[in-house]
Amino acid sequence: MHLEKLTEPGFNSVTLARLRNNSNIPPGQDEDFLIEALKSAEDYVERYLECTIGIAEWRLTLDSFPPANEPLLIPLWPIRNVILIAYLDSQSVRQELDLNQIVPPKGNDRYHLKLKSGFTWPTTLCEPNAVEIDFTAGFATQAKIPGTMTQAIRMLVSHWYENREAVLTGTVSKEIELGVSSMLSMLETEYD
Repeated sequence: MHLEKLTEPGFNSVTLARLRNNSNIPPGQDEDFLIEALKSAEDYVERYLECTIGIAEWRLTLDSFPPANEPLLIPLWPIRNVILIAYLDSQSVRQELDLNQIVPPKGNDRYHLKLKSGFTWPTTLCEPNAVEIDFTAGFATQAKIPGTMTQAIRMLVSHWYENREAVLTGTVSKEIELGVSSMLSMLETEYD
């Protein structure tokens, strides 16, 4: 299985103005740092939750379809829509599955690609990367991103702004209760 991002999202999860306000950073100061820290925080959250924040196009490549009519878990959420399901048939000819045969995604939960009743997965050529599934995933707008997710991102950026080194000396530190890990764990169970 291989997952590839084909396009970048059109927006960030949090505006720079909101990050500045959250961290008490004056306008025009540390702009480059904030942009890089925001990208890193979004990447951290996306990897932790196996999600994508802003809408982007993705391609999932598989060796074959699942056996019989078993569902296929798309390893990201929230899935907006499936654009294309292409495969190499047993004669090595590229085919496209009719998207009217699948149950479309609904809501922000994890999505299991399923066939509608009466349809079966086609037989594919027995070789790596025989199946490609293109889809869009992500929250439609900043306002649709769960507040817990954006708060965790703001906390990470603020922490990195205040602590730019990998090690603190002369200070005892610990993660704050109900901090980033706790917040993300709540989201993990909410969307499973």
